[in-house]
Amino acid sequence: MRIAVDVEPYYRNRAGVGRWVVGVLGGLTRLEEKDEFTLFRSRSYDGKEDVPGLVRDRVREKVLPKSHRTLALSWMLTGRPVVEKFVGEHDIYFSPLVPAFPTRGKLVVVVHDMVWAKFPEFYPRHSVWLRRLGFRRAVRECAGIIAVSEASRRDVLEATGMEEHRVRAVYNGVEEHLCRRPTEEEITRVLERFGLRGPYVLTVAGDNGPKKNLENLIRAMAKLPVEHRGATLANVGEPRYDVGGVEKLIAELGMSGRGRFLGRVSDDELRSLYAGARLSAYPSFYEGFGFPIVESMALGTPVVTSNVSAMPEVAGDAALLVNPREVEEISRAIAHLLGDDGVHADLRAKGLERVKRFRWEQSAHQVRDFFGELTGE
Repeated sequence: MRIAVDVEPYYRNRAGVGRWVVGVLGGLTRLEEKDEFTLFRSRSYDGKEDVPGLVRDRVREKVLPKSHRTLALSWMLTGRPVVEKFVGEHDIYFSPLVPAFPTRGKLVVVVHDMVWAKFPEFYPRHSVWLRRLGFRRAVRECAGIIAVSEASRRDVLEATGMEEHRVRAVYNGVEEHLCRRPTEEEITRVLERFGLRGPYVLTVAGDNGPKKNLENLIRAMAKLPVEHRGATLANVGEPRYDVGGVEKLIAELGMSGRGRFLGRVSDDELRSLYAGARLSAYPSFYEGFGFPIVESMALGTPVVTSNVSAMPEVAGDAALLVNPREVEEISRAIAHLLGDDGVHADLRAKGLERVKRFRWEQSAHQVRDFFGELTGE
């Protein structure tokens, strides 16, 4: 099978979609099937490093002769030119993100979440309009959709009315290197680098967008019982949203020094931050999957997460589930894991077992099976 893949999303969002591209595409190129892959990107990313972890002799690279902005506007507004003009004929055209490029062939797209439809108030009005336009076009033109959880699959079906066999749930995985627990010396060095002392709660909030629910998490930390108020909240992520309101809230609640923004960190630093945390907290209002849940479990750190959207599906019985709108409930769950070693050990063991079901090799097999069903190969 000849498969053309848009790898532009890898260069535009390394933290979320980029990890999906590396995980699934790496797995696809390692499968026994004799598939061939054409990976394409716009001129805007010419000269950038190639996607890592692929079997290179099954891959050819193609840089399109136009910039990202030019292509995105043309594809969004006119549906032209079809991608075959640049990459030729293939059996499957694969977009790891919506909106997708136009094609005359069999298009498969990945929907990572439907947060723009569920919570349009989190986005500017023009952004919601553009997302809706791109989504509708992709649904109209695609042969199939991959969703990253059953919850996301149900959201897609509800929003589109598509036939169920055209929407497939395929879980995300965890990179092998993120499953390797660092040594105590490595953990200590990283914590000293970031000035973290004593017990801390880690939250990996990505771009710190409103769906991450940072304000309620901060309020929950401020309400901890006196014996746990020495705990720090450490937030990892490169903000794309204004954090001024969050920093003001930290000051108003008397948490200055206990609310830390660490910014973007390397994967090795992230491993040590997970491993050194007493727990991780991820009380989002909505997630299509929730990478930090399984990453935390992989490194033996118990999780507090929300009981909505995909999060209970991913966490199973290996986390404490809370209503993300109930500050007291979040606070009680955090205090429980800060103070109860028995519950902490039980969730650690359950998490290490549950994370075994989230592997990129398995994800790649399921994606390839879906391609086969759509093409008859």
